[in-house]
Amino acid sequence: MHRSSPISKEGYQALFTSRMVQEPTDEPSSGPKSYALGWDTSSYKGYQFYEHSGGVEAFGSHVIFFPELKYGLCAFGNTGVTSNIVELKALWHLIDEKLGIPEKERFDWDAK
Repeated sequence: MHRSSPISKEGYQALFTSRMVQEPTDEPSSGPKSYALGWDTSSYKGYQFYEHSGGVEAFGSHVIFFPELKYGLCAFGNTGVTSNIVELKALWHLIDEKLGIPEKERFDWDAK
């Protein structure tokens, strides 16, 4: 998030440069989604964010960060699929709280 050493400035630029446009999703974002080197990226309420998730049997994780805000979160769960939706719900709740998004404007994770 702070783009410090040992990776060079050029290395970070390459790492976070969008490489492929992705199909829009119904998850919270307000800009086009794309894929960088290992990172999904989009914007939310005007802020660029990067995220990556993963899971295997008995483990799931999700990391998301907003460089401009110097704000990042990660969550871990003990299943490879069902924990991921709970992780997303918790992470986006914290993001909405950080940004002061009114309840009525938040993504409805329960409906998803």
